[in-house]
Amino acid sequence: MDGYTFNIGYGEGGNGVSGNVYQTNVCIGEACTTMAVGSATTDQGLGNFPRSGILGMAFQGGNSVSPNKQNTFMESLEGSLSSPVFVTKFTPEGSTSQIAFGSNPFSYVAPLQEIQVDSSSTATYPYSWSYTGVQYSKDGQSLGTFDVVFDSGGPMTSAAEAIVRGYYNGVSGANDVNGDASSWTVPCGTQLPDLTLTLGSATLVIPGERFYNGNTATSGDCTVWFVKENSPSRGVIGDPFFCQHVVVFDQQASTISWGNQS
Repeated sequence: MDGYTFNIGYGEGGNGVSGNVYQTNVCIGEACTTMAVGSATTDQGLGNFPRSGILGMAFQGGNSVSPNKQNTFMESLEGSLSSPVFVTKFTPEGSTSQIAFGSNPFSYVAPLQEIQVDSSSTATYPYSWSYTGVQYSKDGQSLGTFDVVFDSGGPMTSAAEAIVRGYYNGVSGANDVNGDASSWTVPCGTQLPDLTLTLGSATLVIPGERFYNGNTATSGDCTVWFVKENSPSRGVIGDPFFCQHVVVFDQQASTISWGNQS
């Protein structure tokens, strides 16, 4: 695409890529569409990224292609789908994860919880799967309030420092590795408390065991994946949530629904 470029940042740490834009065919399993794809010519902080690329599943308005924004994978695919939804059923690292487009083929424990997100240009976090004013708690104890973004590509769950410290308070052997709540270990096999998030009238529970991200070691120290977020206002809901739930994203209604995997 002559004259088209992109420049996108990731997270709050200055990581990002930029480059040229090409039109090509993209397939995820049997879901195929022709779309604009950015080919990185420069990167900052992602030189050792262990994947060949990133598939953006947010909304088109946040697209960084210029001079004209281009459709995302979902928006390119929508015309061939019975319903404008994508559905995830993820498992811990090393196992088989699945994503479906157009309908939900995965079994779950009913009923689904559901929230409405504001994906508009005037939202606090435009064009994203975000929710504001989320209340965090463990064992009935309030830990604080923070905004969140649902990140199906994120390996961790993160929140404000005070929330994270409150969660690990009382966990025997919990170690703040860097002294700033950005990385934690616990003795492997430690029973971690469940983390409960309240989003309006919906409740989201992440079992403590999910913060091991599939590590089943019983000796030594294990890294756990609930950490401080660099952003001052919004944390990430990542793999520990997605590996517990079937999650339905409805592009047209701007809703997220979830239920425990079964």
